[in-house]
Amino acid sequence: GGSSVAAAPSSSPPPAMSSSNSLMDDMLLLDTDDPIQSVAAPPAQPAGLLAPMQVTTAQVGAMWSSLPSERKVQMQTSVGSCQELMMRLQNSLNVAPVEIIGMEAIAAGRVLPGNEPCFLH
Repeated sequence: GGSSVAAAPSSSPPPAMSSSNSLMDDMLLLDTDDPIQSVAAPPAQPAGLLAPMQVTTAQVGAMWSSLPSERKVQMQTSVGSCQELMMRLQNSLNVAPVEIIGMEAIAAGRVLPGNEPCFLH
């Protein structure tokens, strides 16, 4: 079986790049004659994309088909159980557990900054 993700599109367009963008302001320009081989910088903290969404399995089922997109993926992981998968989803994606049924895990989040649902199954 594969995993599915269904999500509502973000209601706001992605920010436009401009010459005064903070990313551009933070870039380090190096002279090509400079002997520096590499530059270390602290990793950027990603902006939160999801927030937990408390819903029931029945609510997920009722809303799933009304979402405008669905993406199915299969991937190899080191996850040994649905409980471990749910813990990783909660910790890394900031979603709420809905239910674990046998070998199926269902989690729900809302797309920030709004409330559009995103379901993981």
